[in-house]
Amino acid sequence: ETFAKINATASSTPIIEGFQGADNQPAPAGAIADNPNGITAQTVSSSSTPATSSLGGNGNSDGSFLWYFYSTAAGLSSKLIFEKRDFSGTTAQLSFTHAYAQYQNEADKLKISVSTDCGATWTSVWEKSGTALATAPAQTTAFWPNASQWVDNIVDLSAYDNAPEVMIAFEGISAYGNSLFIDDINTSAASMASWDCDATLGCVDPGTGSGQYTSITACNAVCTST
Repeated sequence: ETFAKINATASSTPIIEGFQGADNQPAPAGAIADNPNGITAQTVSSSSTPATSSLGGNGNSDGSFLWYFYSTAAGLSSKLIFEKRDFSGTTAQLSFTHAYAQYQNEADKLKISVSTDCGATWTSVWEKSGTALATAPAQTTAFWPNASQWVDNIVDLSAYDNAPEVMIAFEGISAYGNSLFIDDINTSAASMASWDCDATLGCVDPGTGSGQYTSITACNAVCTST
């Protein structure tokens, strides 16, 4: 039996993961896979798949992480778990891109969870499934996204500001639908996160670090989009 180990010491270096290493790996450097059923969940690029365009987020690179739900029985799942990070002195935020299409109307799910006790317990901080997760129309052939079929996401982790040991897990849960990809995982912008209330768009990050609100939770409490 093979075991993967998480580094005992939390790193203050942000997670910046673009999956530019070797293909067909269960996890990139600095992360481990929790895949008890051995489903197809691995690093990919166009050179190792039938994809006809680059498989990086928004087409900006040619590498990402795939859950191949197209051939994965419903109910099976796997996690990609990143090593512990030290969020001391930061306003915690996570950004990433994803691409997904249903086969017909299945509710495949992507769930992001956080642990502060070395994986003993996990708290869900973001999850979407089915049509809410989809970035492209349903299709009955295996889904390989093009550059326009990705969506950028920001996850508010302000509940973990100054936490000395934080682990982040991305979990793909199959409903026997179609392929799910993630890329461009990044916590380096955490200290710059801020939000303004836009009357049409709701809470938006101006990208300057000088928004009116320092957490999206605070912004959402007072901001109602039209």
